[in-house]
Amino acid sequence: MFFPLLIYNKHENVTAYQRRGIEITWCENVTAYQRRGIEITWCENVVSPHLHPEMGTWNFYEERGDIMDIIEGCFYHISDKFFLEVNEPSLMANKEDGNYRPHYLAIRDTLNTEIFWMIPVSSKYTKFAALYDKQIKKYGLCTKIVLGKCDGKDAAYLIQNAFPVTADFFDHIHISNGVPLTVHEGTGKTIVKNLKNNLRLQKKGINLFFSDIDRIYQLMVKHLEDKK
Repeated sequence: MFFPLLIYNKHENVTAYQRRGIEITWCENVTAYQRRGIEITWCENVVSPHLHPEMGTWNFYEERGDIMDIIEGCFYHISDKFFLEVNEPSLMANKEDGNYRPHYLAIRDTLNTEIFWMIPVSSKYTKFAALYDKQIKKYGLCTKIVLGKCDGKDAAYLIQNAFPVTADFFDHIHISNGVPLTVHEGTGKTIVKNLKNNLRLQKKGINLFFSDIDRIYQLMVKHLEDKK
């Protein structure tokens, strides 16, 4: 199920306990944002007795075990490990010239709920708006690109560059103004609709994706099986 709109409860000056593996970290005087009904908490400005005073404050999101809970409609960064393992040249670069890795919109797969489809977000709105208009004039519709907003700015959601991934390849959630960034409801619905449409066409032999998503999907299925 897709959750385009997220509601967070904000808590000031709370005591938080973070578990990573077998290590328990106690933190106090934090600002926490907790998603209603979903077990994920973003904490900022944490003061912890387990940190050296010179380290100052820090941020974290709560995890279950070694894998974070993924929320549809939020944006995430993917680890370099994923790109190395799948070895797919057609995937967009995860880093360029040392710059910070891009963020992707996460949509849960309808057949395997442990797999997520990642939709790249581009700030090159003018470039992709021109491609979008060209598709509209030629075919009467465009399901490969969705134009909308991201963090209040014009953005292009590139369904044509989508790829599947499992939760353990997620690096971290994308934060804006202290809370997880989410997609606008209307934009999110259009993205989900177009993604499902293009995946149906893919099964019929009509490929609208740049990457070999079938190969990557099977790699993710095998990755999940090998972990059991």
